[in-house]
Amino acid sequence: MKKILSLIIVAVLLCSTFSSAALAAEMDDLAESGKDTSGTTGDCTWYLDYYKCLWISGNGRMDDYSTKYLYFGYYITSAPWGNSIKKVFIRNGVTNIGEYSFYNCNLESVTIPVSVTSIGDHALDGCPNTTIIGYKNSFAEKYANENGFKFRVDSTPYLGDADGNGEVDMTDATVIQRVATMIAVPYDEEQLMCADIDDDGDLTIVDATFIQRYSTRIAVPYPIGEEIE
Repeated sequence: MKKILSLIIVAVLLCSTFSSAALAAEMDDLAESGKDTSGTTGDCTWYLDYYKCLWISGNGRMDDYSTKYLYFGYYITSAPWGNSIKKVFIRNGVTNIGEYSFYNCNLESVTIPVSVTSIGDHALDGCPNTTIIGYKNSFAEKYANENGFKFRVDSTPYLGDADGNGEVDMTDATVIQRVATMIAVPYDEEQLMCADIDDDGDLTIVDATFIQRYSTRIAVPYPIGEEIE
């Protein structure tokens, strides 16, 4: 009986040792994820900075992911950036957030642009304290409301975004044309001045033309669509 008891104790100790070693190794891997890392996901690229902020940019869809075992029955996303991230910034142009992308990441926030029109299953499961940041009346706001996430309106100004919806397109050009011809528009001056492309302090047909060129993928000498510093 004593021999059996001794064997049981030894087995338990060995399991504890192996579990501790596995956990330590996993924690080392997570610590490594704090370093600058980058790669591709579907039609997009991603970059994880030293401050554990994940940046995703491109034109198109992200890859779908699944889960992977971490320890003691705990699973996280199988995405290459792991779960050691605090904030996610998705840039305009990305159209989809893949399945399980941020599963059990417990993010502080994720910024979703108007170009995102779908979010895969379980993409934000295990992130109960996450705030979704996006534009008013966007898919991001609808998703947040339907799935119980806190939502905050993104007020980031983008060059050329006259109507403040987070996207630069022909609608913005039309708004500026109306302003230039003294026709009333339902936007305040601060928002409208985001479309002062040539930075001359006035909104003119020239600004509208630059936006039209940008919207039809013709090169322009200004960073239209980029955040205004």
